[in-house]
Amino acid sequence: MSLRLYFSGLVFLTMGVVVVPALSDGPMEEPEYKFDFDPSATAAKRWSEGGTQLPAYPKDRYLVEAGRSPTDRGRLLVDSRSVTLGKDGVVRFAYAIESKTGVRNIFFEGLRCGAQLYKTYAYGIPEGKWRLVSDSQWQPIRYWGESRYRFDLARYYLCSDNEYPRSPRDIVRRIKYDIEDNEP
Repeated sequence: MSLRLYFSGLVFLTMGVVVVPALSDGPMEEPEYKFDFDPSATAAKRWSEGGTQLPAYPKDRYLVEAGRSPTDRGRLLVDSRSVTLGKDGVVRFAYAIESKTGVRNIFFEGLRCGAQLYKTYAYGIPEGKWRLVSDSQWQPIRYWGESRYRFDLARYYLCSDNEYPRSPRDIVRRIKYDIEDNEP
């Protein structure tokens, strides 16, 4: 008998939950949530790119060969004078990719270690001058394909623990003496 009373109470309680909202003054509405959150504004506050100044055009005597070649077909030469670390945390540097026949492609780029992004600011033209890249955007660093050298530069020379930029002096020393990441 007490079991029957229990189920009667349960049915009455359930009916009350359904009936009481139906007797309210108006329809039940979802509460309105207003968030003053703009993810793009937060990202912009976290990091903003500083000003970039083109370095002097690379001269042979300042080019240092990185031990890890960009491809089997050439050499990677970093201009030791151009390596800088901006207040924005971007490592900027000029470099040349030289084919086995001696043809060089020269670039000035920036690399963000923590974000694993790069940006090409300018490229060299035959007259020994820079030409700015119009509307240059940050691109992901890939560990495969023709631009694998950027991944190797970041991993072995430019970034500590693939997260934090090294000092320009340390970067040049690591390239010049081919010091790997786990070495001091």
